[in-house]
Amino acid sequence: MKRLLGGIFCGLLLVVSATAKPKFEGADKARIDGNYAKVLFKDGHKAVFPLNALRPDELAEVQALAVSSPLPAANTKVESYTPTAKPKRVTLLRKEKVNGVETVELQMPSSIHDQGQSPTCRYYAFCHALDIAGYFIDVDRIINWERAPAKGEPEEATLRKLLGGAESWGSTALTQGDVASAAARLFPQATYYAMPLNEVSFRLKEKALAAATTPESKLKAYFAGIGQPANWDWIREQLRAGRPVLAVLISDYWRVLPPAFFENHHAPSRDIGHAMVINGFTWDEAKGTGSFMLINSWEVAPQMTVTLADAREVLYGSFSIEPK
Repeated sequence: MKRLLGGIFCGLLLVVSATAKPKFEGADKARIDGNYAKVLFKDGHKAVFPLNALRPDELAEVQALAVSSPLPAANTKVESYTPTAKPKRVTLLRKEKVNGVETVELQMPSSIHDQGQSPTCRYYAFCHALDIAGYFIDVDRIINWERAPAKGEPEEATLRKLLGGAESWGSTALTQGDVASAAARLFPQATYYAMPLNEVSFRLKEKALAAATTPESKLKAYFAGIGQPANWDWIREQLRAGRPVLAVLISDYWRVLPPAFFENHHAPSRDIGHAMVINGFTWDEAKGTGSFMLINSWEVAPQMTVTLADAREVLYGSFSIEPK
């Protein structure tokens, strides 16, 4: 019985082997690409065969076909794509000179925040300046900047630039020190500008600071050493370049506040400063008159325009931010 079944099985195997369709029957063209044979059949279909999976006779057959009837390579072209640089944010809204009066105005922040009664004006001003420059960030993250991971040397380099020294101007060291730290921690990749000081001005400032005994006298000595006209010229240069300027109001800054402010507030103390953003100016160089446009963090006075006469000895620019 076993011999009978074995004979039947062998017979079936011989029949199947004898009637199996050759692998390349009906092949019209072929091409050898590396370790594969690509074959086009006469009925139009294509197939790919690994060379190491072919029997010697099949390999010889497809190699011969590739020589006698080569399958042309596909006419494809692979090109690498290099994304173009993202265009810089356009912050300039208006830049003109009419009848001798120059006017420069930057875009507004996407939203103006209200600081309420908390002494956090510097954080809100920084948030507004970042927003204008294209670095939108939640103000709460700025207030809690110390929770963000330190950035190492990029952060230290940015902080050194903002806090100043003999070759740069760092009003932030006295009025907005932690804002400079927040800028360095959260956005060390941003480009910041501070007003340059020459060696003489720097030494005069240091001497005046050494003699000052109160916070207000230190501020006055610091800015007096810089010189307000030079500072205002620097502010205008930054705004012309489309850079929002973080500003500080010192001394009797209540003089520049709009009447609406005093409907719900008392005049601020002489010893308390206030931070805002300068986003524009008007300037008549021949007459020496003009104004600065300010973005504030009070709901009652979100925008202000201050004349140069009112801003004398009160308004100073701190540092600016290059648009993203």
